[in-house]
Amino acid sequence: MKVIELCGNPGCGKTTIGKEVLNCLRKQGYNAYDYNEIKEKKSLKNIRYLYGVNSWILLSRLIKFGLKNGLNKKLLIYSIKITLLINYIKDNLNNKKIDYLLFDEGIIQYITTLSHNRTIGEEINPLSKMIRDNYNNNDYYVFSCILDIEENVKRINTRNRQGDRFVVDNIMKQKELLIKKNNNINFVLTKIKPKKMYCLNSNDLYNAKNYIIEVISKDGENEKIYKKWVCVFNN
Repeated sequence: MKVIELCGNPGCGKTTIGKEVLNCLRKQGYNAYDYNEIKEKKSLKNIRYLYGVNSWILLSRLIKFGLKNGLNKKLLIYSIKITLLINYIKDNLNNKKIDYLLFDEGIIQYITTLSHNRTIGEEINPLSKMIRDNYNNNDYYVFSCILDIEENVKRINTRNRQGDRFVVDNIMKQKELLIKKNNNINFVLTKIKPKKMYCLNSNDLYNAKNYIIEVISKDGENEKIYKKWVCVFNN
């Protein structure tokens, strides 16, 4: 099983790109799934991924990481989601029934959601050490979706989701929140150090989809791995 994890600011096109990638893979005859499809089918079965000493240690570290924003229902939900997700991936990387499993919101995205509006610092270190193993696998691909700040603001305001914390009246404040989110994602990535990490220009959704298909279709030895990458917002 190959895993495709998309990360990036809200409104950068992760969900749209993910759907297009899955449609393309399915047309090619692959068993390709969005994690939410699997999660819905096996929600009760997945509870077992909360059992065990390592799971409880991970869960406790996630809660501790998020506690800087105060104890709340969202913190507990996302801490459990991340624990389930990490253990599900570890348990299913050798699953021959699934060719591709895609996350338009995965571990990286959830961790930055836990931090809410604060800047993530070295407190991420205990967590990054526990989850790094998943990202060292040759079949795990991470795509960081990069979008121009002006276009990002436009997309956020166009979709206008109820309760979206990035929808604010002050444009400068909105840009500030988006830049902080982007910086947090980049910081987490530098700590986790995915073995197969790619930057993706999501201004052009069609080419973004094609780029992902091209990368995951190549032989591992011939893939161009971007060890160094820069994500820049133009203010």
